[in-house]
Amino acid sequence: MKPIDFFNAYASMAQAACQGTGLCASVTLAQAAIESAWGESALSKGCHNFGGIKVAWDWKGKSVGFNTREVLKGKDVVVKALFRAYDSAAHYFKGRVEFLKANPRYRRLFAADDYISEAKGFQLAGYATDPHYAATLISVVAKYGLTKYDVLPGVTNAALAATLFPIPVAAIQGALLTLGFNLGKSGADGILGPLTLAAINKAAADELLALI
Repeated sequence: MKPIDFFNAYASMAQAACQGTGLCASVTLAQAAIESAWGESALSKGCHNFGGIKVAWDWKGKSVGFNTREVLKGKDVVVKALFRAYDSAAHYFKGRVEFLKANPRYRRLFAADDYISEAKGFQLAGYATDPHYAATLISVVAKYGLTKYDVLPGVTNAALAATLFPIPVAAIQGALLTLGFNLGKSGADGILGPLTLAAINKAAADELLALI
């Protein structure tokens, strides 16, 4: 799959999964691209596993065995491992966040300052055995300008969109309700719907979002 087609297909899923978590959609997409060989690997095509996430004690879903390349004691070796099988691409991106949250060694990723520190955090946490893993992630993000996805989709002010991205939608909605905006019957439901987007853009235009 061509890079542009890959990002067009999966960017919105990565954004939806990462929004409000502190994780960067840019790193999520870069990782998915390199781990899945741009969506062409057997694991991604057959099992929607774009991140090479292996089976662990807490996995209750389907699994599949694949040969994988690892770097052990400085040498490339091929080993067989059990990997998670997801029902869909969207299921993978959501499941990836759940996987990272469930493993204490990845806790620092949720507090990373930017995509560079998050990429380095993956390597420090041992996500992959490749000694150049972080550098590869950073290179892909930079080459394809993936930081443009580290924003809240639909917010017209680019700086505000980037500022709000790490904040859970429900928290943003709570601030909007405090400011007197009508979000409909659902209120702070955590869904970035049209009423919430309209309120964010109106509040930004009126310079009211400094309170968030």
